[in-house]
Amino acid sequence: DAMAGVLQLVSHRGRAGSRPEWRGEVSGGGYGSQTLRGQVSGGTGRLTYSAFGAHQATDNRVPNSRSESDTASIT
Repeated sequence: DAMAGVLQLVSHRGRAGSRPEWRGEVSGGGYGSQTLRGQVSGGTGRLTYSAFGAHQATDNRVPNSRSESDTASIT
């Protein structure tokens, strides 16, 4: 059995004194593929924040080979 992994580090920084900024994405495709992503960032005074969450799933074309991935980050 082969196994592989990917590590991607991306940090979105909120801006101090700004209103919350919301982003989202929903997509789907063949073989039951689906992607859901959401992010909010902003700041108050000297404090900034950013929160991100994602879910990806696919059934692939081979039976019993479903793949799912969940990601979350807070900075």
